[in-house]
This record gives sequence, C-alpha cells and structure tokens, in this order.
Amino acid sequence: MSEAQVRRYWQDFWTDGHLEFARNFYADPFFLNDQERTPAQFEAGAAAFRSHFSDFEVTVDRVFAWEDVVVTRAVFHAKHVGAFETVPATGKPIELTGLDVFRFQDGLVVEHLHEADHERMWEQLGVELS
Repeated sequence: MSEAQVRRYWQDFWTDGHLEFARNFYADPFFLNDQERTPAQFEAGAAAFRSHFSDFEVTVDRVFAWEDVVVTRAVFHAKHVGAFETVPATGKPIELTGLDVFRFQDGLVVEHLHEADHERMWEQLGVELS
C-alpha cells in the first residue's frame, strides 16, 4: 500500500499539481528533514516553489519498500519561468534527481527525508557556484 501511495504522491502532487493530495498523505504534523511541518505548510511551500517553474514532471526510476519505509529516486523536469531566489526567469529547462525516504504510520507519512541535487539545478540556470 505505501509504495502505491508514494507513486501517487509523485504523480498527483508534483506532476499533476494537486497540492491538496498532501492532506491525505502526510500526518498532521509530520517531520520533513527533521523539521516539524503540517500538510498545509507543505502545500504552501510546494505552491511557492512550483510558481517559479512550469511543465513540472517527476519520474520515479527506483523504489525500495520495506516494512513502513519507502525510498524513491526521482528525476525532476521543469522549465524555469519565474524569478527564483536571486535568479530571474531564464526559460531554461532543468533536470535534477532526488532521493526521498518516507516513513509511514497508520497509513500516513510521519517522516519525510528529502535530498535533491540542487547544485545541478543552479548550474543549469547559469549560476556560478563557488
């Protein structure tokens, strides 16, 4: 069940943009990278992030599930269409990968660890990293 929920999360929440999906996926509260969050806070953060990108698509290329934990490796694709941080819109496509660990309790995610290759994203947007 949890693996199917995570696959739906990547499709429904991130690719299709149905941010309300978080309300039935995350516990209230849950932990994101050791920080307590509510599903509403997560929705707001995702909406803000997505406002800088169009054509957002996530492909899951690896899934590992064991007991109450699901781990995915996902590939993110999007086009940079809005100023992000200090970078004005470039119109450039981006592709980056991420690893996510989801721990479930009573059918909801209580802990989500997320790591993404943001350095690659900045490079694709033309930002020189020191």
